[in-house]
Amino acid sequence: MNCFKRILPAFIIALFLSCAGDFKEITDEERQARLPQSSSSEQSSSSASEEASSSSVWVSSESSSSPSSSSEAQSSSGTGTSSSSEGSSSSVLTSSSSIITSSSSSAKDCNDIVFNPDNRFCYDGATYNKCDGMPYNPTTHICIGNSATRAKCNEIEYNPLTQGCCNDTVIFALSKHECINNEISWIYDTLTDSRDNKTYKTIEIGNQIWMAQNLNYKGGRCHQGNGAATSTTTNTDNCNIYGSLYSWIIATAEGFCPEGWHLPSDDEWTILTDYVGESAGTKLKATSYWSSSGNGTDEHGFSALPGGYHNTTQFVSLNGNFNNLGNTGYWWSSSTNEADTTQAWYRSISASDNDVIRGSARKTNTYPIQYSVRCIKN
Repeated sequence: MNCFKRILPAFIIALFLSCAGDFKEITDEERQARLPQSSSSEQSSSSASEEASSSSVWVSSESSSSPSSSSEAQSSSGTGTSSSSEGSSSSVLTSSSSIITSSSSSAKDCNDIVFNPDNRFCYDGATYNKCDGMPYNPTTHICIGNSATRAKCNEIEYNPLTQGCCNDTVIFALSKHECINNEISWIYDTLTDSRDNKTYKTIEIGNQIWMAQNLNYKGGRCHQGNGAATSTTTNTDNCNIYGSLYSWIIATAEGFCPEGWHLPSDDEWTILTDYVGESAGTKLKATSYWSSSGNGTDEHGFSALPGGYHNTTQFVSLNGNFNNLGNTGYWWSSSTNEADTTQAWYRSISASDNDVIRGSARKTNTYPIQYSVRCIKN
């Protein structure tokens, strides 16, 4: 037993020394060779990943530092979006339409109109000046001084885009009227007669376009004043105001009205008076030239004038009589009275009547009766 105790430590020491030599030899060379190595493709992928990560951070940093660039790109693409910070501070929505504006000084687009959002804004495809630096609803408000104020005329609200207020009392349509010296005037188109270069006002009423003045062309007679006519007297001033007076034969001659216009038929007169409605005479009469306080309201710009008439019969002198100047206007139609083909339909308005009267008068040129003429567009 004692011998074993002496031998065992020596054996253990020898075994340890032998194993230690083998371990050192593996760790220095063989261990490195036996360890798994990364492939070249894995190394390349790892490098690219690191570069991509670095690049992504840089792009993100640039984007966050330039929000206006991103917002403008979205706007130009037509999506109607904007950055959340810009949208909350500068985009105003109304119940009917959107107001487009921006705190950026770069140009913006409004229905192909380029504008500077520093001082203008876009509403329904049109641009307007800001009021004290702020947009507003131009269909309900007007900018007075530096304040957007509700548009009212005599305490009645109106739309400033389509209506105006005259003398702080009367609302009018901007498409048809203008206010001059606190009085409402019609906005007319014009017609120039190429035959004599005379110019006439024209007006659209319903689906018809009428001359707003009586025709003053050759072939007629100027009213000389109420009473017997003479062959030598010609009052051109009356022609300039009331137009000339014509027989039906002359008025219905081919090419009598200016090119593109014609003498209205009986039906076309009826369409006009039906459109105007009740008290059509008052609504069609001009606001001046009518006697006995018979002026009209001229609500449609027709401006009917009391040009009177000229009459010739076998019971008067060859030159006939002039009558009703200032009191009654008469206008031919191109239509024959079917019940009496010797007569044609006309319309008349008098100072004392609110209505338009339909009547018929002789067509013959032997003893002609002469009325005013209004032409209507083809």
